Amino acid sequence: MQVNSEQHHFAHAAARHYKDAVFLMDAARLPNADHHFGVAVECALKSLLLRFTAVTMDPEKPGGKRSNRPYFKDPKTGKTRYYSHLPWVATDIALLTHGRTASPLTTALGGEPGRRGSVTARLRHPADQ
Repeated sequence: MQVNSEQHHFAHAAARHYKDAVFLMDAARLPNADHHFGVAVECALKSLLLRFTAVTMDPEKPGGKRSNRPYFKDPKTGKTRYYSHLPWVATDIALLTHGRTASPLTTALGGEPGRRGSVTARLRHPADQ
């Protein structure tokens, strides 16, 4: 993995958010810990997608700027699928994997990441739910 690549940055961001989440969890600040665990998962998945699939952050148009979020352009339909915030559909990610890299990535995904709800729901105070 190249040091200045997006996959490298996402991997390190995942580790930082995970450490923050553990710190917050140990301090019994569970809603904030939950948020950081979710961001850690999202960053780790983006790093894996960039490393093991056809997902890219290359410019969408020749001579354009690099994308600010990972995306996949379906060669058959021409449609672009952006990977911003969770939840993503696990089957959507599984379809992107192929060959020897498919099994470890789909195993790492385990189920449907982020299926516990939206970012907005996770940020609400428990008394408001």
